[in-house]
Amino acid sequence: MRVITFSALGLFGALRWATLVSPAATGRMLVLLVFAAGAGGVLGARAQMGGRPRLHAAAGVLALLVAALPVCGVPISLMIHLHVRAIADGIGSGLTALPRLIVPYAGVNGWARTVIVLGGGLLLLDAGVLLAFVPQSLGDARRGAAALPLIALAVVPSALEAPRASYLQGIVLFFLVAAFVWGERIGHRELVPALAVTGVVGMAGVILAPGLDIHRPLLNYQSIADSLSPSGIETFQWYQGYGPYDWPTDGQQVLTVKAAHPAFWKTEDLDDFDGTRWVEAQDNVSTVGAGPPASPAPSLAAAATWTQTLRITIGTMYTSDVVVSGIAQAPQDVPGGVMAGASPGTWVANRELGPGDAYAVKVYTPVPTDAELASAGASYPATLAYYREIFVPASGSRSVAGNIAFPAFGSPAAAGSGAAYVASVMRSSDDAATYRLSRQLAAGTTTPYAFVARVEQYLLRNYSYNLKAPVSANPLATFLFKDKYGYCQQFAGAMALLLRMGGIPARVAVGFEPGSYNSATKEYAVADTDAHAWVEVWFPSYGWVAFNPTPSAAAQPLQKGNAGRSAPRTGSAAAARHRARAPVASARVRSHRTPGVPVELLAVTVLLLGLGGLGAAFWLRGRSRQRQPPSSDQLLAELERALRRSSVEITPATTLADLERRLRRSTDAAGYVRAVSRARYAGAGEPPTREQRRALRAQLAQERRRFRRLRAIWALPPRL
Repeated sequence: MRVITFSALGLFGALRWATLVSPAATGRMLVLLVFAAGAGGVLGARAQMGGRPRLHAAAGVLALLVAALPVCGVPISLMIHLHVRAIADGIGSGLTALPRLIVPYAGVNGWARTVIVLGGGLLLLDAGVLLAFVPQSLGDARRGAAALPLIALAVVPSALEAPRASYLQGIVLFFLVAAFVWGERIGHRELVPALAVTGVVGMAGVILAPGLDIHRPLLNYQSIADSLSPSGIETFQWYQGYGPYDWPTDGQQVLTVKAAHPAFWKTEDLDDFDGTRWVEAQDNVSTVGAGPPASPAPSLAAAATWTQTLRITIGTMYTSDVVVSGIAQAPQDVPGGVMAGASPGTWVANRELGPGDAYAVKVYTPVPTDAELASAGASYPATLAYYREIFVPASGSRSVAGNIAFPAFGSPAAAGSGAAYVASVMRSSDDAATYRLSRQLAAGTTTPYAFVARVEQYLLRNYSYNLKAPVSANPLATFLFKDKYGYCQQFAGAMALLLRMGGIPARVAVGFEPGSYNSATKEYAVADTDAHAWVEVWFPSYGWVAFNPTPSAAAQPLQKGNAGRSAPRTGSAAAARHRARAPVASARVRSHRTPGVPVELLAVTVLLLGLGGLGAAFWLRGRSRQRQPPSSDQLLAELERALRRSSVEITPATTLADLERRLRRSTDAAGYVRAVSRARYAGAGEPPTREQRRALRAQLAQERRRFRRLRAIWALPPRL
């Protein structure tokens, strides 16, 4: 009976908890219910034996806890190879995501889904452990303690999302709790009055519920969850200042990315050069007309080779830019949805993304070989002229500012009158020296790739890496011809500018380097120190290809064994990356948190009930050891009170032997009086058993009085 009522109450709670995710995790919760019922039934029977069987039961509980992890969604590969750190990090990231989730959760953050299911599993197993290890001598108190986690299992989902027929579900929960706590104590004769009492109390609850509903939680779980949320969350501003940076690089993890092969994780394309710096198209007030055009699609073979799906989870960062890579299709499952960014293939979230938010995005990230790029040719569609333009401010003899489009590399226009006009404009501009350098580097090259590789190598060999770049009115010219040191902003900005002046479609991209690869989780962990700027160059058949002209103190392979298309390009071999250890532009640290829906109640409830439940088990066990059996005076006083409340006629001359004879039709009822008599006069013997107490209550209910069954329960209630 105990296991049946436990399973019924657990089933109701498990089905309710399963609705916190979409699709519902019904199967997982049912398996966890079987584990909990096994802990409360089979293992509980051994636990009550004491000694070695009790140790076996404890070992069984630990085995069930371990088995519950893959059932909840922990990857089985992590369990097999004992990647404890990876499991702990994953569960931690899932807990971090809870305050921002909306239930039922249908997102792609696998760890968030796992943590939600794990919370229900812990409540089920907590109830099973309490039922197994709390001594049977505590009776209903034992069942009441085990019922608390099961009640939370059913109530928490209702607190997060109003259920249908909430009062009906409340009545069902009330009956299930009553059956679990008292069902085993009620005999066949007491069943009808017990059901009547339960029904009356339940209906009273339904009547009073609207008035008792205060429409706000008694416990401010929002503030509790906020106190557990990560602090010092960062935001990035991708503005290219080209000066020294002023924020700490403390190595906080801002992203995790699951990808088939590494790439640069992009936030924005800086498509326009405004005469001083590279900016996003919408930030360039001097840009005339519409924003940057969409690029021609790559060849079918290239798209098939280098298209992959990323699964990205935000860490300790707030961002409105959706982190993608290369050219991205519309991301899926972004909380709040997305809208197109300023540059085709980039995206912006409708609401700010923060810790735990996750989404999937299909991206095209080509990394062709040197030979493939060298043979790509120089066939540039007219729509790409936008990416060969720069804004030239008025200066010196030039009184009119405007956009200048450079003739495409290798085209007939590169040697025509248009090229002569561009050269005359540039010679009178502030970037005359930069233009001359571009022409010098282009001289003698026969393919676009040869020119790109020469510019890249020129920067890598002749300039040094230094975070303390000075502030300048013309920062890229100062970098190229005076200081000759800087970090990724200067290197990427200078390379893109030199390429555009040479007629190559180029732009600056910003975001993050690939980060550190975790072979256990098959994810890339990206830190704030991975913030970076690089160059993207358009090639026929391949589209936008990433180049990284930034040197570092120690170039290192992206990942052992990766080469060719498996890694972002750096240098002519495209097999190693040069790590930029400085953040891009500016960033700031925010300590406030974005309010979320009450899903954080999950974490608070699981934490409190999990710890509280285990503590209650030890407390109740200790209390049972200290509890002394009732004294003879207490037993006699309780018997007299029961007879008086039941209106049983007794006189001062009535003895315990007389009562025993009057109750001889019920052996157990007479045994109750006999046990009281032995304790009173012999000073020995066991107190009345539960069966004897129940039998006496049944005899008292046979007195011809109104509400006799209810009066009998009031006269001699079940002993706790």
